[in-house]
Amino acid sequence: KQRKDKQPSTNIVSPKLISSRKNPFILPLDETNIKLPSPPAILFSPKLKKTNSRAILKHIADIENEIRLIKNLDLTNDND
Repeated sequence: KQRKDKQPSTNIVSPKLISSRKNPFILPLDETNIKLPSPPAILFSPKLKKTNSRAILKHIADIENEIRLIKNLDLTNDND
């Protein structure tokens, strides 16, 4: 029986384990854990608009598709 006030433990995955698996993302995951000394001031700007996370994910997917197309074009040009 688990107590309600106890926090679930978080398992830390080593970067070596992450890099050995095929990563579906463009950026390596072990480089995303870089800590900045302080958050950039732009994060607190009142002029920034909130962006829908779905729109951001769609934009990322579009960029990844464009990169795949460019890589495919490069491969077909190299074969000529």
